[in-house]
Amino acid sequence: MVKIFKRLTVWVFAIYYSFFYKIRKKTVMFHAYGGMSYSCNPRAISEALHRLHPEYRILWCFEDIEKMKTIVPDYVQIIQKGSIEEIKTQYTVSGWVFNRGTGFPFKRKGQFYLDTWHGDRAFKVVDILACGEVTLLRRAYRFVDTVTSGSKYGDNVIRNAMKFSGEILKSGSPRNDLFFHYQKSDVMRIKKALGIEPDTRIFMYAPTYRDHNETYPIPDFTRILDTLEKKTQEKWCCLWRGHYFSLHKSLAYSSHKVIDATSYNDMQELLLVTDLLISDYSSSVGDFALLNRSILLYVPDLENYRSTRGLNFKLEDSPYLFAENSEDLYQLVEHLDFESARENCKAILDFYGTYGEKGTASEQAVEWIVKHS
Repeated sequence: MVKIFKRLTVWVFAIYYSFFYKIRKKTVMFHAYGGMSYSCNPRAISEALHRLHPEYRILWCFEDIEKMKTIVPDYVQIIQKGSIEEIKTQYTVSGWVFNRGTGFPFKRKGQFYLDTWHGDRAFKVVDILACGEVTLLRRAYRFVDTVTSGSKYGDNVIRNAMKFSGEILKSGSPRNDLFFHYQKSDVMRIKKALGIEPDTRIFMYAPTYRDHNETYPIPDFTRILDTLEKKTQEKWCCLWRGHYFSLHKSLAYSSHKVIDATSYNDMQELLLVTDLLISDYSSSVGDFALLNRSILLYVPDLENYRSTRGLNFKLEDSPYLFAENSEDLYQLVEHLDFESARENCKAILDFYGTYGEKGTASEQAVEWIVKHS
């Protein structure tokens, strides 16, 4: 009954604002992960839009607006997610830029909707039939005008999972532009924010979300760090990064060399300072390959994950180096050849049919927005 009332309320206010309020020109509303953070592709586009066209008004919707006030730039107007103001904003702006669709009931004539998705080179099946939500994902993309993509693989996900038949902006992922334009000062700034010394190297463990809170063994970070330090004769630390659905969970690990970075706002910044990424089925490894650095997959629940959530390809048929148990993972770390990372990353990007990742995706998205405003 409560859900029905909420949906009815959204409809009523959406119709009211659409009928009595004009669309505000050069005004764009942004969401990332449904209002959970100021990050990902929407952030990159938002910042490029302000830089290239400062006359545009930029609005962001967040769940925790107090927290975001300390993160977002001063030129951003913040809206509380779930409020009447959010509905008013969504139905009076020129257009929307989100990264996982929207549950709003309709889009006004004259508005645009650019969606960026958030897993261009993901592993896992995102078709809503595999998740038990028969129409949710496809409904979330029914008003989209264009979706950004950086690979043929991403194109196929957009066409098949979302059943999207509209325009695909083959620009690359805007969030990855950072990898092409960063300065040493950016790396130092991020490390300082994390409390990491400038000369310390980083391996990050970034597992993806499990649909039903399945448990799986966490690797021994101390053993990995000891191996890396012995191998390279350099100082190392570990970043633990949980999935964004795990923002309210923490990892208890008794070592000052292990840092919980789950609440850090922007994953791409963490990738930028990482030397070795250990993950599983996360699209972050496809992004990280653009940096030509070492990637390992730790997949102790591979068979279960295949049979429940599902994967779009067999790891055995891919260029990824992966381990299904901790001992095999430690062996991969011990024998890791950092010099061969570039070759392996090229094979990974070619495997996905990667295109368009040249550091201009944000600008291309802004050009599209201006054209359709």
